[in-house]
Amino acid sequence: MRSLQVLQKHFPARVESEKRIIRDVFVIPSDFKSIISPNEGTIRILVGNKGTGKSTILEYLLQVSRENGIPAVKLKPSQILESSFSPNDPIAIIKQRLYQSLVLQIAATVGEELSGYVSQNEAALLEVAYEAGKVPLGTMRKLLNFLAPIGKGITRIDFEKMLPTYSKKSEEYVRLVNSYLERQDKTFYVLIDDTDQIGNPAQSNYLDILWGFVLAIQNLAEDCPNIKPIVTFRSEVWRSLEKDESGARDQVDHFRQMTYELSPTVKDLKDILKRRIVYCVEELNGDLQYPYRNFFEGDGCKLPTSGERRRWEDYLVISSRFRPRDTVQLVYHLATEAIRHSKTHIDDFDVDATSLIYSTERFKDIINENMKVCAELDIIIREFRKLPFESNAEDIREFISRIPGAGRITINGKLIRDGDSEGVFVIWKLLYDIEFFTPKLGDEDNYKHFRPKDDPYLVSISRWNDMQKYTWEVHPCYRSYLIEEQKKDYFAKQVKSNKSSKRKNRRG
Repeated sequence: MRSLQVLQKHFPARVESEKRIIRDVFVIPSDFKSIISPNEGTIRILVGNKGTGKSTILEYLLQVSRENGIPAVKLKPSQILESSFSPNDPIAIIKQRLYQSLVLQIAATVGEELSGYVSQNEAALLEVAYEAGKVPLGTMRKLLNFLAPIGKGITRIDFEKMLPTYSKKSEEYVRLVNSYLERQDKTFYVLIDDTDQIGNPAQSNYLDILWGFVLAIQNLAEDCPNIKPIVTFRSEVWRSLEKDESGARDQVDHFRQMTYELSPTVKDLKDILKRRIVYCVEELNGDLQYPYRNFFEGDGCKLPTSGERRRWEDYLVISSRFRPRDTVQLVYHLATEAIRHSKTHIDDFDVDATSLIYSTERFKDIINENMKVCAELDIIIREFRKLPFESNAEDIREFISRIPGAGRITINGKLIRDGDSEGVFVIWKLLYDIEFFTPKLGDEDNYKHFRPKDDPYLVSISRWNDMQKYTWEVHPCYRSYLIEEQKKDYFAKQVKSNKSSKRKNRRG
């Protein structure tokens, strides 16, 4: 059982527990160089679904930067936003206030965490400014002057030391990264995670606040070119910003080149999973030739919703929604269930026993993540219990047009009216964007799935002919939840039927 306890420990339920092992299990993304190297005077906007690894990248960069003498600070949204904004505040005012708060908080964090870069006089200035809670113009200029030189002298960073100890990156890759850092004669990372928490989604000007922040951090990068800001946004929030018609939508083109979408591939997910499995095996001094056999029974498992068999690696990755965090939590559930029954290996029974709780968690996640986009999303998704998990486009079009309450569904602030043919495609586009269901092409033995990043504009009236080429299927991770909803429907009908029979018998 010890092997499963080690597995459970290194596949933790809470993301906060990852920090202690991140240096050992982090897998460098192929575009890591691009992510950490915004051009001078610009920012990097890292966009991705919840659980795709945005926070992990920032935490890893923070740790290795400090270990290698590169100034870096990581801020939380709660440290930046000190008070709420009035619904009538224009973006210019929001930007100005957030800019001041950013400068103050960065300077204060530098004074607290990077004392080697701060003189006694500068530290005193920061303390006074921070305690005052205000930043007068003169103080603001002094703070900017204080921040500007930080990172000078970082003329060459040994990126090889920043790689995980197990990494086998080529010398050419290291050379490319070093060449970038050599050209930029100073570097100071400012990392801000969960940027969408800067404001309250319930506020009418929530998107204006987010745009104000993006413009403020960009302004700071221009004023202090040595600062390399990297900020993260969840995909659904960034899509809302791109579609925002009242705010700074004209800025989208300006920031497009600064945006990087984090979207792990199947290969990425398998690499991430295997690295963590191997890390567990190394702690146990187990069998590295067949790492999965240290924890899992046999070479594969029976799928909970179809009865087909899959290799363990494939089951864990396919169930993940292309999110590494999903895989970590699924392994945690499996290990916990096996430990509960005093087993030494995870088997088919554990897969079956954990499928509903895992699927329900994914359902709740997708609803919560998109509540601002569509408050009625839970109604829409639950309806798909009445449709086969694999359907053709015509059946789906007809089905969506009959979803109860369609006249009360609002997506991105727009009401979907009953009988509105365009509304069907708006609902469909949302389900496609959030990858509730995906199109696939080919036969049972040879097929390929397509994701929004492959064809972002597939779902539309103008592309109807293209849409009909595909089979559309509900993602496997939601199926156990929908099957449970089907069972509830069945039992409800049985109860109703039994009551009706009893009434007839009494009358008879």
